[in-house]
Amino acid sequence: MSRVFFIFFAGYGALLPFLPVYYQQIGLTPGQIALLQSLTPLLVFLSQPIFGPLADRVGNRGRLLAGVLLATGVVGAAMLLPRSFGALLPIVALFSFFRSVIVPLSDSIALGEAQRTGRAYSQLRLWGSTGFLIATNVLGFVYARYSIKLAFGIWLAGMILATLFAARLPADGVKTKRQPLGPALKRLVANRELLLFLGVTALLQMTEAAHATFFSIHLSGLGAAAGLVGVAWGLAALTEVPVWSVLPRFVRRWGPLPILTVAATFYGIRWVLYGLVGSAPLLVGLQLLQGISFALFMPVAVEEVGRLTPPDLRSSGQALLGICGGGIATVVGTLVGGVLVEAAGTSLLYTVMGGVAFVGALGYVGLLRLGTADSHLTE
Repeated sequence: MSRVFFIFFAGYGALLPFLPVYYQQIGLTPGQIALLQSLTPLLVFLSQPIFGPLADRVGNRGRLLAGVLLATGVVGAAMLLPRSFGALLPIVALFSFFRSVIVPLSDSIALGEAQRTGRAYSQLRLWGSTGFLIATNVLGFVYARYSIKLAFGIWLAGMILATLFAARLPADGVKTKRQPLGPALKRLVANRELLLFLGVTALLQMTEAAHATFFSIHLSGLGAAAGLVGVAWGLAALTEVPVWSVLPRFVRRWGPLPILTVAATFYGIRWVLYGLVGSAPLLVGLQLLQGISFALFMPVAVEEVGRLTPPDLRSSGQALLGICGGGIATVVGTLVGGVLVEAAGTSLLYTVMGGVAFVGALGYVGLLRLGTADSHLTE
């Protein structure tokens, strides 16, 4: 699974951070870019209810992931062909449909592998950051020298290679039960602790979505070339690798909710600083804060959803995380971000997202206190 993470996120780093810049180069407006970027979270509402329960029922998540990777690679490469917003829209929609499945399905497989082998999820996922780091740092300069259009061919090659490794994964890390879909989903929706956690987590994912859509544009607006944009994304990924290698011991010592509270607080600080800084090199340096925001947040949130979800509904639980965070929160973050950017620029966007992140930190504090109160009641 670590190989799949490495190759997929290398391909992700080769294409996704540069897509908004490519869209800008072919003449799309910020609002059109925001709409294209919001298609992935919009289509989560269609893809996750299909693929999450399907993965729990078919029993071979690796082969299902392989098929999705291959489809995403082919459709993603086809995005190079159209040059107008109207022509791009259906292709990006199909690309978004398949791409939105990959991370939740991969996380589900990785959680099963972690349980089977005794390794922490974060120690598998760090290989994804390593691949992303290498791709963004190297390819940003390649695109600056030659053409950003190379990204689409590299994406296709990467997805084909990831498909080959995914097809060789074990059928599943945890044996699942075949059960009717309706009662299975009702079990998840009836879990109050899970739903509250997903709601607070969605606030942080909303800010991440706005950042992912507009950071490259924000940095380019300060005079950064494609090479520096690639370095900025790669520097952020660099901070994730050491954090994820030691994160399991901190989670065991302090617990998930305190770690998430720290991550949300640093998200707030990070976004406010992004809105204030007017220097491209200094903004690139602030990407180091990724290690104490996203690197703390993402794997702990995935593992906490795994803890709150029965093993036989593991893929459905990750799909629900995808719907709430990768769907609802990302749609809101991206579209609201587009409105803010068109109205007053990217600096205001980051200031507003900083406030949202601080609200998320307060939400995790509330969940921590609620959990403490519930534990006292049961004693």
